[in-house]
Amino acid sequence: MKYTSVNELSNFDYHDAELSSIIFQDCCLRWEVSNINATTANSQNDFGVDMCIGNATMVFNDVTIEGIVFGAYTSTQNGIITEYPSVAVKSEEHLDALKSIIDEDSYIYALEELVAIDANRYKARFHIGFNTYLSFIFTESIISWKEFIGKAWYEHDKWKKQ
Repeated sequence: MKYTSVNELSNFDYHDAELSSIIFQDCCLRWEVSNINATTANSQNDFGVDMCIGNATMVFNDVTIEGIVFGAYTSTQNGIITEYPSVAVKSEEHLDALKSIIDEDSYIYALEELVAIDANRYKARFHIGFNTYLSFIFTESIISWKEFIGKAWYEHDKWKKQ
């Protein structure tokens, strides 16, 4: 890959990024994504505006999944309102839940939390899939990609506030 960004999760915008796969193996979490945006604070972005990345690989090393929560939501059908409570996934069901995220809705909506636990570990909480939240601890994040495909959608004049 031409570009590599290490431990810069907060220097990307994930709004509506497509998530095509999640693989969790040997304490490593690997995501294949498209349409994430490298902000101007990103070490690999020299363009002066936030830039969209076509396809990228996100790798998190030494991962411990803390939790997966399918959030509460309300559905209306034929005038009948049904409320569904949030559901925390049991730890022994984490792998199956990760697979179902791709089956249901394959988007990353936001990095909701990123904190340093100590000098070597971080905690991240992503809003992914339909009202789904994934929290995990890791030691290193690596995002790599081949090319920028243009300005981030929100950098175009059409979307900028006047």
